[in-house]
Formats: sequence, structure tokens, C-alpha cells
Amino acid sequence: MRAAGLTLPAAAAHSSLCLATSPTLYPPLLEKFISKLDPAADDFVCEQYAAGIQPVLDLWSSSVRNSARNADAVLLHLSESLRACSLVPSKTIPLRTALPLETERRTFGNLENIGREKFIVEWTAYLAAFASIETFDLQIYGIRVTSDLPLA
Repeated sequence: MRAAGLTLPAAAAHSSLCLATSPTLYPPLLEKFISKLDPAADDFVCEQYAAGIQPVLDLWSSSVRNSARNADAVLLHLSESLRACSLVPSKTIPLRTALPLETERRTFGNLENIGREKFIVEWTAYLAAFASIETFDLQIYGIRVTSDLPLA
């Protein structure tokens, strides 16, 4: 998070565990009001994190749509001390094998055993199979604060 310039809000000192998921579907009348709220102005630390992280993910999505082989935008925001799961699928299940659209579900391991450089190599290799990418949407599925101590 430091590499992206994100800091822990003061309200985090009072929160030991939270989970934020995005996007949340609200009734249409409520959605227009919710969309005007500034997540950085409330006491929900995880929403503040999500508001800070989502623009970075949007930048990554845009970068991949421009060039699937250029990982510079991703590399720019990854900490030197990153520990990540491998992007080599541990399991692939074909969902549709007929042309013109083949789809599959890929499952990845959860062992954080690779560093920043290896992650970028695997990121680039994973996307290299595509000639071009028109849709690449990265969303925050969940955020958990697991410590009362603020991030440095």
C-alpha cells in the first residue's frame, strides 16, 4: 500500500476487523444518493481503503487494455516486499469448448510464494496469450483489517 501512496486513516486505530465488498447493489432510488457520498469522509476504514485502491486498479485495467504486454503501470504500484500467489492456474475447468467463444474457470493457489519480479513475469505471461484485450475489469472483492496497528 505504501507504493501506491495510500495511508491508514486515523479511524483505523478503532477498528480491528472489517470487510468491504464492492460493488454493492442498492435500490435505484438509493443508488443516486450513495454515489454522491465520499468514502474518505466516513468512519468506515475499509471503504476508505477501497476508495484509495480502486483508482490504482482502474489504471491497471486501462494499461492492460492499451497493451497486454506492458506491465509498467502494475510494476509502478507494487511494493518491493510483495509476497503474492502464483498466477499459474492450479486448476482449469472448461465451461464452453465450442467456437467462437471458449470459456474456462481457472483456480489459483493461495500460497504466497512469489515476490514482485516473479509476479510481474507471471502477470505478463498470463496475458501474453491474448492478441488484444477490450475488457479488463479489476474490482475489490473484499478488504479485511486484521490488526489494530496502523500501516506504516
